[in-house]
Amino acid sequence: FENVCEDENNVTKPYVLHAEANAITKVARSNNSSENATLYITDSPCMECSKLIIQSGIRRVVYSNKYRNLDGIELLERAGIELVYIDLGEKKDEI
Repeated sequence: FENVCEDENNVTKPYVLHAEANAITKVARSNNSSENATLYITDSPCMECSKLIIQSGIRRVVYSNKYRNLDGIELLERAGIELVYIDLGEKKDEI
C-alpha cells in the first residue's frame, strides 16, 4: 500500500488503521493492560479511535494537533477521559 491515509476527498481509506487503534490492539494481544493508562498521540483522535480508547480503559490522552473534526474529543470529554492538549506551535522547525 502507498503511504497515504486519505483519498482526494479527505476520506480515510478503508484499509487504514490509525495509530491509536494499532497501539490498543497490540496491548490487547500482550500480557499488558491499558487500564488507567495515558495515551500519547500526535493528532486528536477520531470518533472510532475515541470509542476504542474509552473501551480499553485509558484514562488520559495527551495530543498536540487538533484534528479537523473534534467529535472524538467531545466523546472523550463526555466519557470523563482527561484530555491534555500541548500546543507545540511552530517549534517543529527549530528542532
